[in-house]
Amino acid sequence: MIRSPLRAGLALACALSLTSCGGGDGEFYLSGVVYGINKGNLVLTNNGGSDKTITSAGTFYFDDLVDADSSYNIEVKSVPDNIASPAECKVTGGKGKATFNITTIVVSCTINTHELGGTVSGLAGSTNDKPLVLINGSDRVEVTPAALPTPDTPPASVSQPVKFAKVPEDGKYGITILQQPTDRRCEVANGIGTMLKADITNVQVTCTPIVPAV
Repeated sequence: MIRSPLRAGLALACALSLTSCGGGDGEFYLSGVVYGINKGNLVLTNNGGSDKTITSAGTFYFDDLVDADSSYNIEVKSVPDNIASPAECKVTGGKGKATFNITTIVVSCTINTHELGGTVSGLAGSTNDKPLVLINGSDRVEVTPAALPTPDTPPASVSQPVKFAKVPEDGKYGITILQQPTDRRCEVANGIGTMLKADITNVQVTCTPIVPAV
């Protein structure tokens, strides 16, 4: 088996990428990209024997080189605790015969997600054409004012639900006001944090009427 030109090229590739890859006496390296993890440890295995622990999304290399013409079969052995099971990480390009360096393995994981929401109080009865707009990152929520049960009902006594897109477990959230209503001033409480293992339902947006200047 001719090894020297390939080994020289592999050593150069690893040095240039500042990545430690390829130990042992094999010929080719196995590498790819992981998507959809935000914490460790994701463990991949090749042919049920050679493991690779990955702690963040991005490019990975198996530590051991594989022989030319040998079969490889990349599977998910274990996942971080915010992913339901190994079945939630899909491997593509993970099986074949090594006739050259393998760089096309893709592992795509789906993190558990949870609800993010709460209530808006004091907005009911607002009649202006400039609605309250809340954002969480790229998620934009426009809140339509509820109707007052009676003309004498204080707006502050009326609460209405607000719901955002689900947030990945261990992901950050930060709810802010993008646009204030013309006739209200609103403030957000409990709007910043890290999504744990349960829904967040205590976001509170409190609005108060603006008293016109005399």
